[in-house]
Amino acid sequence: MCSSAHLFDELVALMWEILRWRRIRIGVIRGYFPTAIENIYKQVLHEPDFMKALAIESEAAQMASDYFLDPKSKRAFLKMLARFGLGADAIETEAFRLSGVDLDRVDRMLAAATRRRDKVLRFIGRYRKSLATQIRQVTDRIIAETDRINAQAEMPVSEASTNGAEDGERKAS
Repeated sequence: MCSSAHLFDELVALMWEILRWRRIRIGVIRGYFPTAIENIYKQVLHEPDFMKALAIESEAAQMASDYFLDPKSKRAFLKMLARFGLGADAIETEAFRLSGVDLDRVDRMLAAATRRRDKVLRFIGRYRKSLATQIRQVTDRIIAETDRINAQAEMPVSEASTNGAEDGERKAS
Protein backbone atom coordinates (compact mmCIF):
# COMPACT_ATOMS: atom_id res chain seq x y z
CA MET A 1 0.00 0.00 0.00
CA CYS A 2 1.36 3.39 -0.95
CA SER A 3 1.43 6.05 1.67
CA SER A 4 0.29 9.60 1.03
CA ALA A 5 3.84 10.80 1.69
CA HIS A 6 5.22 8.39 -0.94
CA LEU A 7 2.65 9.54 -3.49
CA PHE A 8 3.39 13.17 -2.73
CA ASP A 9 7.15 12.55 -3.05
CA GLU A 10 6.60 10.80 -6.39
CA LEU A 11 4.43 13.65 -7.64
CA VAL A 12 7.01 16.27 -6.63
CA ALA A 13 9.80 14.29 -8.33
CA LEU A 14 7.75 14.03 -11.52
CA MET A 15 6.99 17.74 -11.51
CA TRP A 16 10.72 18.50 -11.23
CA GLU A 17 11.39 16.07 -14.07
CA ILE A 18 8.77 17.76 -16.27
CA LEU A 19 10.23 21.17 -15.54
CA ARG A 20 13.73 19.86 -16.24
CA TRP A 21 12.67 18.46 -19.64
CA ARG A 22 11.06 21.80 -20.49
CA ARG A 23 14.30 23.62 -19.64
CA ILE A 24 16.26 21.10 -21.70
CA ARG A 25 13.89 21.68 -24.62
CA ILE A 26 14.69 25.40 -24.54
CA GLY A 27 18.40 24.63 -24.20
CA VAL A 28 18.31 22.34 -27.23
CA ILE A 29 16.81 25.10 -29.37
CA ARG A 30 19.29 27.67 -28.05
CA GLY A 31 22.13 25.27 -28.72
CA TYR A 32 21.31 25.45 -32.42
CA PHE A 33 21.35 29.27 -32.54
CA PRO A 34 24.95 29.56 -33.85
CA THR A 35 24.25 27.08 -36.63
CA ALA A 36 20.96 28.85 -37.36
CA ILE A 37 22.77 32.21 -37.67
CA GLU A 38 25.33 30.65 -39.96
CA ASN A 39 22.63 29.05 -42.15
CA ILE A 40 20.59 32.23 -42.41
CA TYR A 41 23.69 34.25 -43.27
CA LYS A 42 24.55 31.83 -46.07
CA GLN A 43 20.94 31.75 -47.33
CA VAL A 44 20.42 35.51 -47.54
CA LEU A 45 23.85 36.15 -49.08
CA HIS A 46 23.83 33.08 -51.31
CA GLU A 47 26.35 33.21 -54.16
CA PRO A 48 26.37 30.75 -57.05
CA ASP A 49 30.07 31.44 -57.64
CA PHE A 50 32.09 28.82 -55.74
CA MET A 51 34.86 31.15 -54.59
CA LYS A 52 32.42 33.79 -53.35
CA ALA A 53 30.38 31.04 -51.65
CA LEU A 54 33.51 29.94 -49.75
CA ALA A 55 34.11 33.50 -48.55
CA ILE A 56 30.46 33.75 -47.44
CA GLU A 57 30.77 30.45 -45.56
CA SER A 58 33.77 31.78 -43.71
CA GLU A 59 31.97 35.06 -42.93
CA ALA A 60 28.90 33.11 -41.79
CA ALA A 61 30.97 31.06 -39.33
CA GLN A 62 32.58 34.24 -38.02
CA MET A 63 29.17 35.95 -37.68
CA ALA A 64 27.78 32.97 -35.76
CA SER A 65 30.62 33.35 -33.30
CA ASP A 66 30.61 37.15 -33.10
CA TYR A 67 26.82 37.43 -32.75
CA PHE A 68 27.03 36.35 -29.13
CA LEU A 69 30.28 38.08 -28.26
CA ASP A 70 30.08 41.44 -29.99
CA PRO A 71 27.00 43.70 -29.72
CA LYS A 72 28.02 45.51 -32.92
CA SER A 73 28.06 42.24 -34.86
CA LYS A 74 24.69 41.32 -33.44
CA ARG A 75 23.22 44.69 -34.51
CA ALA A 76 24.80 44.36 -37.97
CA PHE A 77 23.33 40.87 -38.43
CA LEU A 78 19.87 41.95 -37.28
CA LYS A 79 20.08 44.95 -39.62
CA MET A 80 20.97 42.63 -42.48
CA LEU A 81 18.00 40.40 -41.62
CA ALA A 82 15.73 43.44 -41.64
CA ARG A 83 16.87 44.27 -45.19
CA PHE A 84 15.52 40.87 -46.23
CA GLY A 85 12.28 41.27 -44.31
CA LEU A 86 13.35 39.02 -41.47
CA GLY A 87 13.60 39.60 -37.74
CA ALA A 88 15.37 37.99 -34.80
CA ASP A 89 12.60 35.38 -34.73
CA ALA A 90 14.08 33.96 -37.95
CA ILE A 91 17.04 32.74 -35.89
CA GLU A 92 14.81 30.94 -33.44
CA THR A 93 12.74 29.48 -36.27
CA GLU A 94 15.82 28.12 -38.01
CA ALA A 95 17.17 26.78 -34.71
CA PHE A 96 13.82 25.07 -34.12
CA ARG A 97 13.97 23.52 -37.60
CA LEU A 98 17.53 22.31 -37.07
CA SER A 99 16.79 20.83 -33.64
CA GLY A 100 13.88 18.69 -34.85
CA VAL A 101 15.37 15.26 -34.11
CA ASP A 102 16.70 16.30 -30.70
CA LEU A 103 13.44 18.03 -29.82
CA ASP A 104 11.50 14.93 -30.79
CA ARG A 105 13.55 12.91 -28.30
CA VAL A 106 13.09 15.52 -25.55
CA ASP A 107 9.36 15.75 -26.32
CA ARG A 108 9.03 11.96 -25.95
CA MET A 109 10.74 12.13 -22.55
CA LEU A 110 8.56 15.07 -21.54
CA ALA A 111 5.42 13.22 -22.64
CA ALA A 112 6.48 10.11 -20.70
CA ALA A 113 7.04 12.16 -17.54
CA THR A 114 3.68 13.88 -18.03
CA ARG A 115 1.93 10.51 -18.47
CA ARG A 116 3.57 9.21 -15.26
CA ARG A 117 2.47 12.36 -13.42
CA ASP A 118 -1.10 11.91 -14.70
CA LYS A 119 -1.04 8.27 -13.61
CA VAL A 120 0.07 9.24 -10.09
CA LEU A 121 -2.65 11.91 -9.97
CA ARG A 122 -5.29 9.35 -11.00
CA PHE A 123 -3.98 6.95 -8.36
CA ILE A 124 -4.11 9.67 -5.72
CA GLY A 125 -7.69 10.38 -6.80
CA ARG A 126 -8.63 6.71 -6.37
CA TYR A 127 -6.60 6.43 -3.17
CA ARG A 128 -8.23 9.47 -1.66
CA LYS A 129 -11.69 8.22 -2.70
CA SER A 130 -10.91 4.86 -1.09
CA LEU A 131 -9.59 6.66 1.97
CA ALA A 132 -12.77 8.74 2.12
CA THR A 133 -14.85 5.55 1.96
CA GLN A 134 -12.78 3.97 4.74
CA ILE A 135 -13.06 7.10 6.88
CA ARG A 136 -16.82 7.19 6.25
CA GLN A 137 -17.17 3.54 7.37
CA VAL A 138 -15.09 4.09 10.48
CA THR A 139 -16.97 7.26 11.41
CA ASP A 140 -20.30 5.49 10.79
CA ARG A 141 -19.22 2.71 13.19
CA ILE A 142 -18.07 5.30 15.75
CA ILE A 143 -21.39 7.14 15.48
CA ALA A 144 -23.34 3.85 15.76
CA GLU A 145 -21.27 2.81 18.78
CA THR A 146 -21.70 6.26 20.36
CA ASP A 147 -25.46 6.10 19.74
CA ARG A 148 -25.62 2.64 21.37
CA ILE A 149 -23.59 3.86 24.36
CA ASN A 150 -25.74 6.99 24.71
CA ALA A 151 -28.92 4.90 24.44
CA GLN A 152 -27.69 2.62 27.22
CA ALA A 153 -26.75 5.62 29.35
CA GLU A 154 -30.31 6.96 29.04
CA MET A 155 -31.91 3.62 30.08
CA PRO A 156 -32.69 2.86 33.67
CA VAL A 157 -29.95 0.81 35.27
CA SER A 158 -32.06 -2.39 35.48
CA GLU A 159 -32.82 -2.32 31.66
CA ALA A 160 -29.19 -1.51 30.76
CA SER A 161 -27.88 -4.50 32.76
CA THR A 162 -30.54 -6.81 31.25
CA ASN A 163 -29.81 -5.61 27.68
CA GLY A 164 -26.10 -5.87 28.32
CA ALA A 165 -26.48 -9.47 29.52
CA GLU A 166 -28.58 -10.37 26.47
CA ASP A 167 -25.98 -8.76 24.16
CA GLY A 168 -23.23 -10.73 25.89
CA GLU A 169 -25.18 -13.99 25.55
CA ARG A 170 -25.81 -13.33 21.82
CA LYS A 171 -22.15 -12.57 21.20
CA ALA A 172 -21.04 -15.70 23.05
CA SER A 173 -23.31 -18.02 21.02
